[in-house]
Amino acid sequence: MVRLTITTWNLQGSKGVDVEAVAGHLREQNPDVVLLQEVQRRQARDIRWALGAKTLHWSFKHWPVRVPAEGMAILGLTVPLSVRARGITHRWNPFTWRRRIIQLGRVVGDEVDDDSPAIVNVHLTPHGPTSEADRAAEVAWLLRRLQPTRDTVVGGDFNAASTDVIFAGLTNEGLRDAWPTVHGLNGTSGNTNWHGPRNRAPNKRIDYLWASGHLFVEDAEVPAFGTPGFETYPGLSDHLPLTARFAAPAED
Repeated sequence: MVRLTITTWNLQGSKGVDVEAVAGHLREQNPDVVLLQEVQRRQARDIRWALGAKTLHWSFKHWPVRVPAEGMAILGLTVPLSVRARGITHRWNPFTWRRRIIQLGRVVGDEVDDDSPAIVNVHLTPHGPTSEADRAAEVAWLLRRLQPTRDTVVGGDFNAASTDVIFAGLTNEGLRDAWPTVHGLNGTSGNTNWHGPRNRAPNKRIDYLWASGHLFVEDAEVPAFGTPGFETYPGLSDHLPLTARFAAPAED
């Protein structure tokens, strides 16, 4: 049995990142791969060194001018990855926060072959007059580049509720939403984001991990409101980390 644990987390890096607190949570989850959104290059680098990750690929998203450039990152903690990034929305304007990129990664190394898992990091367009159309175009762009025969995990901040029409495309391509696969959709279960004050339970589920191919979901976990230690998370970001554990039959 081949196992792969992945954590996705929007760190809201423009507000600053508590590297040790973030690294502490990741050590507890012990992922093989970490997908980060809204993270500056130095923040991603510091997290990499704190965790001793094998590889780090940070990709530029946009430059707010008043603070260092914002980007996305894929860290290979226990496995090395190759990653390429592509601009897809407002791709030629590096100064707008509406610019969107997607990171396309793959596990690499002597122990894997051309069928090694693909890992994709996304941060889709949020609110705005064309947000629904932009998200639909971004997902369509991604789906055109997925290889149907390759085990794939697509994760990140989708900025969309689970009922959004964009997810029909993922389902049609055989991808499965990790959280309801394990837990179902029960009330606020799996919520990862606050709309409004953070002194209450998060009230939006907009962060996801989807898997295709031979990968099936063994577990999915989000820090639960009211449990010991939860009080640290609202100070780290306006998103909670989502971790899922996947498994696939070993090749003969």
